[in-house]
Amino acid sequence: MSTTGKKDRFDCMQGSVILGLGSNLGVREDNIRQAILMIQNYGEVTHQSNLYETSSWGYESENKYINSCIELNTKMEAKELLGAMLKIELEMGRTRNPGGYSDRVIDIDVLLFGDQIENKATIQIPHPEMHNRLFVLAPMNELVPNRIHPIFKKSINELYNLCLDSTQIQKVG
Repeated sequence: MSTTGKKDRFDCMQGSVILGLGSNLGVREDNIRQAILMIQNYGEVTHQSNLYETSSWGYESENKYINSCIELNTKMEAKELLGAMLKIELEMGRTRNPGGYSDRVIDIDVLLFGDQIENKATIQIPHPEMHNRLFVLAPMNELVPNRIHPIFKKSINELYNLCLDSTQIQKVG
């Protein structure tokens, strides 16, 4: 309950969600900030990692990425939240390449949703590739190093230290 005694829209939260954000087009830092402002319409952003710069992953691009992770408390269900994040991407000008990875104004991934495990065609939680990507694990390790991955039963810190990804990653600012 809020201090006024009325329920506000973030009462009855589902739990802690970790979102990964990335941008390699336009003013990347501003794109991350704008996305976070829009995400706040769907819950309370409680923590944000530093920004990290990395090369593209899974395809070749001259444009480097800025990546970050945030922790969000929300009352939404996982599939509903994923739909909202896809809507934000679209509103910010993201176009999807049906052939695979491509440069993007914004990318928002639902990495962890409490301890939920979903493995459906429409949603996969935890994110199925997060344990293979330093650009995800470095900012996550900053936020929730002791959080346990619900499938691998290892902490984010352990996954970070075991990750074989050799992509160069550098903290920004």
